[in-house]
Amino acid sequence: MYSNNGFHEESNLDESQFTIEKVETVLKSFYFPQNNDYSALPQIQEWLMQFQKSFSSWSIAPLLLMSNIKEIQYFGASTIENKIKNNWLSLSQDMKKEFLDNLLLFLKTQITKCSTVVITRLCLAVSVIACHSTDDLWTNPILDVLQLSFQDINNLDSFNPTLVNLTLELLTIFPEELTNADYITQEKRNKVGLQFNKHNSKVFEILSKIMSLPQNQQTLIFMKSSLKCFKSWILFDCSPKYNNNNNNNNNNNNHHNNNNNNNNNNNNNNNNNNNNNNNNNNNNNNNNNNNNNNNNNNNNNNNNNNNNNNNNNNNNNNNNNNNNNNNNNNNNNNNNNNNK
Repeated sequence: MYSNNGFHEESNLDESQFTIEKVETVLKSFYFPQNNDYSALPQIQEWLMQFQKSFSSWSIAPLLLMSNIKEIQYFGASTIENKIKNNWLSLSQDMKKEFLDNLLLFLKTQITKCSTVVITRLCLAVSVIACHSTDDLWTNPILDVLQLSFQDINNLDSFNPTLVNLTLELLTIFPEELTNADYITQEKRNKVGLQFNKHNSKVFEILSKIMSLPQNQQTLIFMKSSLKCFKSWILFDCSPKYNNNNNNNNNNNNHHNNNNNNNNNNNNNNNNNNNNNNNNNNNNNNNNNNNNNNNNNNNNNNNNNNNNNNNNNNNNNNNNNNNNNNNNNNNNNNNNNNNK
C-alpha cells in the first residue's frame, strides 16, 4: 500500500520524529487498530508515507526486517525496494557499498526467518542495485549470486542447499528487472545487459547441474525453480532496444512493402482483368455493331433490290400498256381507212 514507485526524499521533513520504536508502534496501529477503530487510518497512512520519503528510512527500514511480525517485515522490504529504485543515486559510494553488503548478508543469514513475499521483495531490491550499479560499484553481480550457493563455481558438485532457492530467485529476477527497468537510461541498460550476458553460459551450466540432481522432495523444488530461471534467461535480450525498434521498423517496412507489392499486383491484375473485360466488351460491341451494320446493309440492299425490281416491273408494265395502246390505235386507224 505504501510502496509508491513515485516517492522521493523530502529535505524539509523533521527527521527526529522517525525512530525504529515510533515506526513499529505506528505500523501496529495501522495493521492492528484497537477496538477495530479505523477512523485514524488516513492520518497514520500519511505519516507512514512521510517516513518512506525521509532519509531516516534508509537506516530504519532494514531494522524492520528483524521484526517477528510479517506485516512489519513486508513494509520494511517494500520501503527498501522503493528507496533503492528512486533514491539510490542520492547515496554516496561508501553508503551504497555498505547497504549492498548488509542486504546480501541479511539474505544469506536470515532467509529462513522471512516469509516468501519478503524474500521476493528483497531480491527485487538487490536486482535494482544491480541495474543501477553494475560495473561502477558491483563488478560481477551474476558471479556473486552464483557463489551464494556454489562457492566454487568450477566444482558444481559442492553447494549449499539452503541457499540454492535464493540463488535461483535472484538469477530469475535479474534479467526480468533489467528488461523492464524504467529508472535507468537506455545506455545503462545496454551496458548492464552485456555484463550479465558474459556469464550466461555458467548460469546454464549450473541450471543443468541442478536439473540432473537425484530426485527428492527438495530437489524437485529446485528443479521447478530452475525451469523458471531458465525461461527468464532464454527470453533475456541485452541488445540495445533502439536496434530492436529499428528491426521492428524494418520488419514493418518490409511488411508494408510486401503489402504494397501485393496490392500493386492485385491492382495490376484487376486492371488487366478490367482491360480484358473492356476489350472483350469492345470486341463484342464491335461485333454486334458490325453484325448490325451488316444486317442493316443487307436489309438496305434487299430493299433497294426490291424497289428496283418493282420499278422495273412498273416500267415494263407501263411499256406494255403503251405498246398495247399504240397497237389499238393503229388498228383503229386501219379500220377507218378501209371504210372509206
